Amino acid sequence: MHNSYIVTGRTTDAHTATLDEDLPLPPERVWVRVELLPSLSQRPYRDVMKVIRERQVRRNHQPKSRDAVDEYLRQERASWDQQCVSIWIPDPSSTPSNNLPDFLPSSTNA
Repeated sequence: MHNSYIVTGRTTDAHTATLDEDLPLPPERVWVRVELLPSLSQRPYRDVMKVIRERQVRRNHQPKSRDAVDEYLRQERASWDQQCVSIWIPDPSSTPSNNLPDFLPSSTNA
């Protein structure tokens, strides 16, 4: 019984095919069957969106309103601002006199 292997690859010219993986075979004569793979070309944007929306309708998906999305983004961005303020604006009661964060070198050490 002979082993057979199914691998993908790409033709590089009319006489050469480069395989995507190595075969566990010594160099010898082999029988090769070539089949073209389906094209991976992109579908038009409108076709993709149509399929997505059809699936959403089938599962009763209710998208958020624009106002709900805008409010979510406003709150998210406000939290970023608050995080930046807490990191970079020193608290006078807890910072060294040079007002630099602990991870920055002090100018008095120079």
